[in-house]
Amino acid sequence: MNEAFLHYIWQFQYFNSQNLQTTQKEAVQVIKAGYWNTDSGADFQQAEVFIDGIRWIGSVEIHLNSTDWQAHQHSQNNRYNNVILHVVWRDNAPTIAQRPDGSLIPTLVLEGRVKLEVLEKYHYYINSQHDIPCEKQFATVNNLQKMSMLDYVLAQRLQKKAEKITTLLHAQTGDWEEATYQWLAQSFGFKVNNEAFLALAQATPYRIFQKNKDSLTSIEALLFGQASLLPQNPTDEYSKNLVEKYNYLRHKYSLSPIAAAHWKFMRLRPANFPTVRIAQLATLLYQQSHWFSALLAIEDIKAMQQFFKLQQSAYWQAHYDFGKTASQISHELGKESINNLIINTVAPLLAAYSQQQDNELFMERALSLLEGLPPEHNKITQRWEDVGLTIRTAFDSQASIELYNEFCTKKRCLQCRIGKELIR
Repeated sequence: MNEAFLHYIWQFQYFNSQNLQTTQKEAVQVIKAGYWNTDSGADFQQAEVFIDGIRWIGSVEIHLNSTDWQAHQHSQNNRYNNVILHVVWRDNAPTIAQRPDGSLIPTLVLEGRVKLEVLEKYHYYINSQHDIPCEKQFATVNNLQKMSMLDYVLAQRLQKKAEKITTLLHAQTGDWEEATYQWLAQSFGFKVNNEAFLALAQATPYRIFQKNKDSLTSIEALLFGQASLLPQNPTDEYSKNLVEKYNYLRHKYSLSPIAAAHWKFMRLRPANFPTVRIAQLATLLYQQSHWFSALLAIEDIKAMQQFFKLQQSAYWQAHYDFGKTASQISHELGKESINNLIINTVAPLLAAYSQQQDNELFMERALSLLEGLPPEHNKITQRWEDVGLTIRTAFDSQASIELYNEFCTKKRCLQCRIGKELIR
Protein backbone atom coordinates (compact mmCIF):
# COMPACT_ATOMS: atom_id res chain seq x y z
CA MET A 1 0.00 0.00 0.00
CA ASN A 2 1.23 3.52 -0.76
CA GLU A 3 -0.15 7.04 -0.99
CA ALA A 4 -0.26 6.95 -4.78
CA PHE A 5 -2.84 4.17 -4.58
CA LEU A 6 -4.84 6.09 -1.99
CA HIS A 7 -4.78 9.16 -4.27
CA TYR A 8 -6.21 6.96 -7.01
CA ILE A 9 -8.87 5.50 -4.73
CA TRP A 10 -9.93 8.94 -3.49
CA GLN A 11 -9.81 10.63 -6.89
CA PHE A 12 -12.17 8.11 -8.47
CA GLN A 13 -14.04 7.27 -5.25
CA TYR A 14 -13.34 3.54 -5.58
CA PHE A 15 -14.49 2.64 -2.08
CA ASN A 16 -17.70 1.75 -0.30
CA SER A 17 -19.32 5.11 0.44
CA GLN A 18 -22.29 3.77 2.44
CA ASN A 19 -22.52 4.98 6.03
CA LEU A 20 -19.27 6.94 5.85
CA GLN A 21 -18.17 8.29 9.23
CA THR A 22 -15.19 10.12 10.63
CA THR A 23 -13.24 8.66 13.52
CA GLN A 24 -15.46 10.87 15.71
CA LYS A 25 -18.64 9.22 14.31
CA GLU A 26 -19.60 12.23 12.17
CA ALA A 27 -21.55 11.36 9.01
CA VAL A 28 -19.64 12.07 5.77
CA GLN A 29 -20.98 12.59 2.26
CA VAL A 30 -18.55 13.32 -0.57
CA ILE A 31 -19.91 15.65 -3.26
CA LYS A 32 -16.63 16.40 -5.06
CA ALA A 33 -13.30 14.62 -4.50
CA GLY A 34 -11.42 17.74 -5.63
CA TYR A 35 -8.57 18.23 -8.08
CA TRP A 36 -5.31 16.38 -7.59
CA ASN A 37 -2.59 18.85 -6.65
CA THR A 38 0.93 18.03 -7.88
CA ASP A 39 2.46 21.15 -6.31
CA SER A 40 3.09 21.95 -2.65
CA GLY A 41 0.15 21.93 -0.27
CA ALA A 42 -2.68 19.48 0.34
CA ASP A 43 -3.19 16.58 -2.09
CA PHE A 44 -6.63 17.54 -3.41
CA GLN A 45 -7.93 21.07 -3.89
CA GLN A 46 -11.49 22.41 -4.14
CA ALA A 47 -13.14 19.34 -2.65
CA GLU A 48 -16.73 19.50 -1.40
CA VAL A 49 -18.07 17.33 1.44
CA PHE A 50 -20.88 17.31 3.98
CA ILE A 51 -19.79 16.50 7.54
CA ASP A 52 -22.63 16.07 10.01
CA GLY A 53 -24.89 17.91 7.58
CA ILE A 54 -22.59 20.95 7.25
CA ARG A 55 -21.22 21.74 3.76
CA TRP A 56 -17.47 22.22 3.57
CA ILE A 57 -15.37 23.33 0.58
CA GLY A 58 -11.59 23.14 0.77
CA SER A 59 -8.65 20.74 0.56
CA VAL A 60 -8.26 17.03 1.36
CA GLU A 61 -4.97 15.55 2.58
CA ILE A 62 -4.22 11.85 2.02
CA HIS A 63 -1.96 9.70 4.24
CA LEU A 64 -1.34 6.03 4.87
CA ASN A 65 -1.48 6.53 8.65
CA SER A 66 -3.20 9.25 10.63
CA THR A 67 0.09 9.84 12.50
CA ASP A 68 1.63 11.00 9.20
CA TRP A 69 -0.06 14.38 9.69
CA GLN A 70 2.26 15.17 12.56
CA ALA A 71 5.21 13.29 11.06
CA HIS A 72 5.03 15.56 7.98
CA GLN A 73 4.66 18.64 10.23
CA HIS A 74 1.50 19.83 8.49
CA SER A 75 0.28 21.40 11.73
CA GLN A 76 3.11 23.95 11.36
CA ASN A 77 2.45 24.72 7.67
CA ASN A 78 -0.09 27.42 6.84
CA ARG A 79 -0.74 25.84 3.45
CA TYR A 80 -2.80 23.26 5.32
CA ASN A 81 -5.14 25.70 7.08
CA ASN A 82 -7.88 25.04 4.51
CA VAL A 83 -7.87 21.22 4.86
CA ILE A 84 -11.45 20.10 5.52
CA LEU A 85 -10.87 16.33 5.66
CA HIS A 86 -7.94 14.07 6.53
CA VAL A 87 -8.29 10.78 4.58
CA VAL A 88 -6.14 7.86 5.77
CA TRP A 89 -5.83 4.14 5.20
CA ARG A 90 -5.55 3.33 8.90
CA ASP A 91 -6.09 5.27 12.11
CA ASN A 92 -3.12 4.87 14.44
CA ALA A 93 -3.07 8.26 16.16
CA PRO A 94 -4.19 8.82 19.76
CA THR A 95 -5.27 12.37 18.89
CA ILE A 96 -7.06 14.11 16.01
CA ALA A 97 -5.02 16.07 13.46
CA GLN A 98 -4.97 19.84 13.89
CA ARG A 99 -4.66 22.69 11.43
CA PRO A 100 -1.90 25.29 11.94
CA ASP A 101 -4.54 27.57 13.48
CA GLY A 102 -5.27 24.89 16.15
CA SER A 103 -8.68 23.74 14.90
CA LEU A 104 -9.38 20.00 14.61
CA ILE A 105 -9.62 18.18 11.26
CA PRO A 106 -12.10 15.31 10.79
CA THR A 107 -10.41 12.03 9.80
CA LEU A 108 -11.90 9.47 7.42
CA VAL A 109 -10.49 5.89 7.41
CA LEU A 110 -10.67 3.87 4.15
CA GLU A 111 -9.28 0.55 5.39
CA GLY A 112 -11.88 -2.15 4.88
CA ARG A 113 -13.85 -0.06 2.37
CA VAL A 114 -11.86 -0.84 -0.81
CA LYS A 115 -12.90 -3.89 -2.82
CA LEU A 116 -10.46 -6.77 -2.52
CA GLU A 117 -10.47 -7.15 -6.33
CA VAL A 118 -9.16 -3.58 -6.79
CA LEU A 119 -6.40 -4.17 -4.23
CA GLU A 120 -5.38 -7.42 -5.90
CA LYS A 121 -5.23 -5.81 -9.34
CA TYR A 122 -3.17 -2.94 -8.01
CA HIS A 123 -0.63 -5.25 -6.37
CA TYR A 124 -0.54 -7.45 -9.50
CA TYR A 125 0.55 -4.55 -11.73
CA ILE A 126 2.85 -2.80 -9.27
CA ASN A 127 4.69 -6.04 -8.44
CA SER A 128 4.77 -7.31 -12.01
CA GLN A 129 8.12 -8.54 -13.31
CA HIS A 130 7.16 -7.60 -16.88
CA ASP A 131 8.54 -4.42 -18.42
CA ILE A 132 4.97 -3.70 -19.58
CA PRO A 133 2.93 -4.71 -16.51
CA CYS A 134 -0.39 -4.92 -18.37
CA GLU A 135 0.93 -6.80 -21.42
CA LYS A 136 -1.51 -9.70 -20.96
CA GLN A 137 -4.52 -7.41 -20.49
CA PHE A 138 -3.52 -4.65 -22.92
CA ALA A 139 -5.71 -5.97 -25.72
CA THR A 140 -8.82 -5.74 -23.51
CA VAL A 141 -8.54 -1.95 -23.11
CA ASN A 142 -10.69 0.04 -25.52
CA ASN A 143 -8.90 1.99 -28.24
CA LEU A 144 -10.21 5.32 -26.98
CA GLN A 145 -8.31 4.91 -23.71
CA LYS A 146 -5.17 3.83 -25.57
CA MET A 147 -5.25 6.76 -27.98
CA SER A 148 -5.99 9.18 -25.16
CA MET A 149 -2.91 8.01 -23.27
CA LEU A 150 -0.71 8.09 -26.38
CA ASP A 151 -1.81 11.67 -27.09
CA TYR A 152 -0.96 12.60 -23.52
CA VAL A 153 2.52 11.05 -23.45
CA LEU A 154 3.41 12.43 -26.89
CA ALA A 155 2.58 15.93 -25.63
CA GLN A 156 4.67 15.23 -22.52
CA ARG A 157 7.61 14.08 -24.65
CA LEU A 158 7.48 17.19 -26.85
CA GLN A 159 7.21 19.36 -23.75
CA LYS A 160 10.35 17.86 -22.17
CA LYS A 161 12.36 18.36 -25.33
CA ALA A 162 10.98 21.87 -25.77
CA GLU A 163 12.19 22.70 -22.26
CA LYS A 164 15.72 21.62 -23.22
CA ILE A 165 15.60 23.95 -26.23
CA THR A 166 14.30 26.77 -24.06
CA THR A 167 17.25 26.24 -21.71
CA LEU A 168 19.64 26.59 -24.66
CA LEU A 169 17.71 29.66 -25.82
CA HIS A 170 18.00 31.38 -22.44
CA ALA A 171 21.72 30.61 -22.32
CA GLN A 172 22.01 32.38 -25.68
CA THR A 173 19.94 35.37 -24.48
CA GLY A 174 17.11 34.62 -26.86
CA ASP A 175 19.17 33.97 -30.00
CA TRP A 176 17.12 31.34 -31.83
CA GLU A 177 19.73 30.81 -34.55
CA GLU A 178 22.47 29.97 -32.04
CA ALA A 179 20.13 27.79 -29.96
CA THR A 180 18.95 25.92 -33.07
CA TYR A 181 22.55 25.36 -34.17
CA GLN A 182 23.45 23.85 -30.78
CA TRP A 183 20.28 21.74 -30.63
CA LEU A 184 20.72 20.40 -34.15
CA ALA A 185 24.47 19.85 -33.78
CA GLN A 186 23.80 17.82 -30.63
CA SER A 187 21.49 15.54 -32.62
CA PHE A 188 24.32 14.57 -34.97
CA GLY A 189 25.66 12.53 -32.05
CA PHE A 190 22.69 10.15 -32.46
CA LYS A 191 22.55 9.41 -28.71
CA VAL A 192 26.03 7.94 -28.27
CA ASN A 193 27.86 11.22 -28.92
CA ASN A 194 25.11 13.76 -28.21
CA GLU A 195 26.91 15.37 -25.29
CA ALA A 196 30.17 15.60 -27.24
CA PHE A 197 28.48 17.30 -30.20
CA LEU A 198 26.74 19.78 -27.89
CA ALA A 199 30.07 20.58 -26.21
CA LEU A 200 31.63 21.07 -29.66
CA ALA A 201 28.84 23.43 -30.73
CA GLN A 202 29.06 25.43 -27.51
CA ALA A 203 32.83 25.76 -27.93
CA THR A 204 32.46 26.97 -31.53
CA PRO A 205 29.80 29.69 -31.93
CA TYR A 206 27.54 29.67 -34.97
CA ARG A 207 28.60 33.18 -36.00
CA ILE A 208 32.13 31.92 -36.74
CA PHE A 209 30.79 29.47 -39.30
CA GLN A 210 28.70 32.22 -40.84
CA LYS A 211 31.88 34.22 -41.35
CA ASN A 212 33.48 31.22 -43.08
CA LYS A 213 30.40 29.88 -44.86
CA ASP A 214 31.99 30.08 -48.33
CA SER A 215 34.74 27.58 -47.48
CA LEU A 216 33.92 23.97 -46.65
CA THR A 217 37.59 23.40 -45.82
CA SER A 218 37.50 26.15 -43.19
CA ILE A 219 34.31 24.73 -41.66
CA GLU A 220 35.79 21.24 -41.51
CA ALA A 221 39.03 22.59 -40.03
CA LEU A 222 37.06 24.44 -37.33
CA LEU A 223 34.94 21.44 -36.39
CA PHE A 224 37.67 18.79 -36.39
CA GLY A 225 40.13 21.14 -34.70
CA GLN A 226 37.66 22.17 -32.00
CA ALA A 227 36.81 18.48 -31.50
CA SER A 228 40.53 17.72 -30.91
CA LEU A 229 40.33 15.06 -33.62
CA LEU A 230 42.90 16.44 -36.05
CA PRO A 231 45.99 14.17 -36.31
CA GLN A 232 49.14 15.35 -34.60
CA ASN A 233 51.23 14.00 -37.48
CA PRO A 234 49.08 14.27 -40.61
CA THR A 235 50.03 11.85 -43.39
CA ASP A 236 48.03 13.22 -46.35
CA GLU A 237 47.53 16.61 -47.96
CA TYR A 238 43.91 16.93 -46.82
CA SER A 239 44.84 16.44 -43.15
CA LYS A 240 47.85 18.74 -43.40
CA ASN A 241 45.67 21.45 -44.95
CA LEU A 242 43.08 21.17 -42.17
CA VAL A 243 45.71 21.34 -39.42
CA GLU A 244 47.26 24.45 -40.98
CA LYS A 245 43.87 26.09 -41.52
CA TYR A 246 42.71 25.31 -37.98
CA ASN A 247 45.83 26.72 -36.34
CA TYR A 248 45.20 29.98 -38.19
CA LEU A 249 41.47 30.12 -37.37
CA ARG A 250 41.98 29.12 -33.73
CA HIS A 251 44.37 32.04 -33.24
CA LYS A 252 42.13 34.42 -35.20
CA TYR A 253 39.00 33.71 -33.13
CA SER A 254 40.73 32.85 -29.81
CA LEU A 255 39.14 29.40 -29.71
CA SER A 256 39.59 26.63 -27.14
CA PRO A 257 38.96 23.03 -28.26
CA ILE A 258 37.11 20.42 -26.23
CA ALA A 259 38.94 17.34 -24.96
CA ALA A 260 39.27 14.38 -27.33
CA ALA A 261 38.06 12.15 -24.50
CA HIS A 262 34.52 13.37 -25.16
CA TRP A 263 34.23 11.18 -28.24
CA LYS A 264 33.07 7.57 -28.28
CA PHE A 265 34.03 5.23 -31.12
CA MET A 266 33.59 1.84 -29.44
CA ARG A 267 30.89 -0.48 -30.81
CA LEU A 268 29.98 1.96 -33.59
CA ARG A 269 29.92 1.09 -37.27
CA PRO A 270 32.38 3.23 -39.29
CA ALA A 271 29.47 5.08 -40.93
CA ASN A 272 28.42 6.27 -37.46
CA PHE A 273 31.87 7.32 -36.28
CA PRO A 274 31.87 10.87 -34.90
CA THR A 275 34.45 11.79 -37.56
CA VAL A 276 31.96 10.94 -40.32
CA ARG A 277 29.11 12.70 -38.50
CA ILE A 278 31.27 15.82 -38.05
CA ALA A 279 31.98 15.80 -41.78
CA GLN A 280 28.22 15.65 -42.44
CA LEU A 281 27.58 18.46 -40.00
CA ALA A 282 30.24 20.51 -41.77
CA THR A 283 28.46 20.00 -45.10
CA LEU A 284 25.15 21.12 -43.58
CA LEU A 285 26.82 24.27 -42.25
CA TYR A 286 28.27 24.87 -45.70
CA GLN A 287 25.05 24.20 -47.63
CA GLN A 288 22.47 25.81 -45.35
CA SER A 289 22.60 29.24 -43.73
CA HIS A 290 20.32 30.55 -40.97
CA TRP A 291 19.06 27.13 -39.90
CA PHE A 292 16.31 28.38 -37.63
CA SER A 293 14.76 30.71 -40.19
CA ALA A 294 15.00 28.06 -42.90
CA LEU A 295 13.42 25.30 -40.82
CA LEU A 296 10.64 27.62 -39.67
CA ALA A 297 9.73 28.39 -43.27
CA ILE A 298 9.51 24.75 -44.44
CA GLU A 299 5.98 23.34 -44.39
CA ASP A 300 6.36 20.22 -46.55
CA ILE A 301 7.88 16.95 -45.32
CA LYS A 302 9.73 16.31 -48.56
CA ALA A 303 11.22 19.80 -48.43
CA MET A 304 12.23 19.16 -44.83
CA GLN A 305 13.94 15.92 -45.83
CA GLN A 306 15.67 17.75 -48.66
CA PHE A 307 17.08 20.25 -46.12
CA PHE A 308 19.07 17.40 -44.56
CA LYS A 309 19.96 15.65 -47.80
CA LEU A 310 23.71 16.14 -48.04
CA GLN A 311 26.92 14.47 -49.06
CA GLN A 312 30.03 14.77 -46.95
CA SER A 313 33.17 15.94 -48.73
CA ALA A 314 35.10 13.57 -51.00
CA TYR A 315 37.70 12.69 -48.35
CA TRP A 316 35.00 11.49 -45.93
CA GLN A 317 33.27 9.46 -48.60
CA ALA A 318 36.35 7.22 -48.61
CA HIS A 319 37.59 7.56 -44.98
CA TYR A 320 36.10 6.87 -41.56
CA ASP A 321 39.02 8.50 -39.74
CA PHE A 322 42.07 10.51 -40.69
CA GLY A 323 44.32 8.30 -42.83
CA LYS A 324 41.96 5.30 -42.54
CA THR A 325 40.07 4.29 -45.65
CA ALA A 326 36.86 2.29 -45.88
CA SER A 327 34.88 1.14 -48.90
CA GLN A 328 31.43 0.85 -47.29
CA ILE A 329 30.83 4.32 -45.87
CA SER A 330 27.64 5.90 -47.21
CA HIS A 331 28.25 9.00 -49.29
CA GLU A 332 25.33 10.82 -47.70
CA LEU A 333 23.18 11.07 -44.62
CA GLY A 334 20.72 8.15 -44.87
CA LYS A 335 16.96 8.47 -45.10
CA GLU A 336 16.46 6.90 -41.68
CA SER A 337 18.96 9.31 -40.12
CA ILE A 338 17.25 12.25 -41.82
CA ASN A 339 13.86 11.18 -40.48
CA ASN A 340 15.42 10.71 -37.05
CA LEU A 341 16.68 14.31 -37.12
CA ILE A 342 13.25 15.62 -38.11
CA ILE A 343 11.47 13.56 -35.45
CA ASN A 344 13.82 14.24 -32.54
CA THR A 345 15.13 17.69 -33.44
CA VAL A 346 12.88 19.67 -35.78
CA ALA A 347 9.49 18.69 -34.29
CA PRO A 348 10.58 19.65 -30.72
CA LEU A 349 12.08 22.87 -32.09
CA LEU A 350 8.74 23.85 -33.64
CA ALA A 351 6.98 22.90 -30.40
CA ALA A 352 9.35 25.09 -28.38
CA TYR A 353 8.86 28.04 -30.73
CA SER A 354 5.09 27.51 -30.59
CA GLN A 355 5.17 27.83 -26.81
CA GLN A 356 7.48 30.83 -26.82
CA GLN A 357 5.34 32.69 -29.36
CA ASP A 358 2.01 31.33 -28.11
CA ASN A 359 1.26 30.32 -31.70
CA GLU A 360 -0.48 26.97 -32.22
CA LEU A 361 0.42 26.96 -35.92
CA PHE A 362 3.94 25.68 -35.21
CA MET A 363 2.71 23.02 -32.78
CA GLU A 364 0.32 21.81 -35.46
CA ARG A 365 3.22 21.70 -37.90
CA ALA A 366 5.29 19.67 -35.43
CA LEU A 367 2.49 17.14 -35.01
CA SER A 368 1.94 17.05 -38.77
CA LEU A 369 5.60 16.10 -39.26
CA LEU A 370 5.30 13.25 -36.77
CA GLU A 371 2.05 12.03 -38.31
CA GLY A 372 3.52 12.14 -41.81
CA LEU A 373 6.77 10.30 -41.14
CA PRO A 374 7.20 6.51 -40.84
CA PRO A 375 7.70 5.11 -37.33
CA GLU A 376 11.04 4.41 -35.72
CA HIS A 377 11.95 0.76 -35.38
CA ASN A 378 13.71 -0.28 -32.19
CA LYS A 379 13.37 -2.68 -29.28
CA ILE A 380 10.68 -0.58 -27.60
CA THR A 381 8.43 -0.20 -30.64
CA GLN A 382 8.84 -3.92 -31.38
CA ARG A 383 7.88 -4.68 -27.78
CA TRP A 384 4.68 -2.69 -28.16
CA GLU A 385 3.78 -4.35 -31.43
CA ASP A 386 4.23 -7.72 -29.70
CA VAL A 387 1.53 -6.81 -27.16
CA GLY A 388 -0.85 -5.53 -29.84
CA LEU A 389 -0.22 -1.79 -30.21
CA THR A 390 -0.37 -0.70 -33.83
CA ILE A 391 2.45 1.71 -34.68
CA ARG A 392 1.94 3.36 -38.06
CA THR A 393 3.68 6.74 -37.81
CA ALA A 394 6.44 8.57 -35.96
CA PHE A 395 3.69 10.04 -33.76
CA ASP A 396 2.88 6.51 -32.60
CA SER A 397 6.50 5.44 -32.12
CA GLN A 398 7.43 8.58 -30.15
CA ALA A 399 4.37 8.18 -27.92
CA SER A 400 5.04 4.47 -27.35
CA ILE A 401 8.67 5.17 -26.38
CA GLU A 402 7.57 7.80 -23.84
CA LEU A 403 4.85 5.52 -22.43
CA TYR A 404 7.31 2.66 -22.05
CA ASN A 405 10.13 4.69 -20.48
CA GLU A 406 8.13 6.99 -18.21
CA PHE A 407 5.19 4.84 -17.14
CA CYS A 408 5.58 1.11 -17.85
CA THR A 409 9.13 0.47 -16.67
CA LYS A 410 8.58 2.79 -13.69
CA LYS A 411 5.36 0.95 -12.76
CA ARG A 412 3.38 4.21 -12.83
CA CYS A 413 0.18 2.34 -13.62
CA LEU A 414 -1.90 4.63 -11.41
CA GLN A 415 -0.87 7.67 -13.46
CA CYS A 416 -1.52 5.85 -16.74
CA ARG A 417 -5.01 6.02 -18.20
CA ILE A 418 -4.65 2.46 -19.48
CA GLY A 419 -3.53 1.22 -16.05
CA LYS A 420 -6.34 3.10 -14.30
CA GLU A 421 -8.90 1.51 -16.59
CA LEU A 422 -7.55 -1.99 -15.94
CA ILE A 423 -7.35 -1.60 -12.17
CA ARG A 424 -10.82 -0.13 -12.02
